[in-house]
Amino acid sequence: MANRTIAASEHTERRQAVRPDITVMRETAQILLDLDAVALPPTPDELETLTQMIRGHLELLIPEVEQSVRRLKRDSIPQYCALACVGEAREKLRPSRSVDSAEKSAVPDAWHAP
Repeated sequence: MANRTIAASEHTERRQAVRPDITVMRETAQILLDLDAVALPPTPDELETLTQMIRGHLELLIPEVEQSVRRLKRDSIPQYCALACVGEAREKLRPSRSVDSAEKSAVPDAWHAP
């Protein structure tokens, strides 16, 4: 019994350690989406870093959403919508998507070179 308690405690600690930081996620998204949020547009290296951060945020959020969906009534509209969004997010994270198309969909057109 003690081993189960220790294992459950370790699992809980790991889950808490990787819980999404919504404040950081909002700040990152604001930098990418709000041209007035920063003085200058991000450099290509900064854009790559921000893009990878957004991808990491999605990788953390997807399991959280899936876990939350389990508590919803089966075959409900909210469950269907949440699972559709999870599917869309997983599709955007697939490696076959080119980095350029992922970046272009993640940032305002004004930040892309003509």
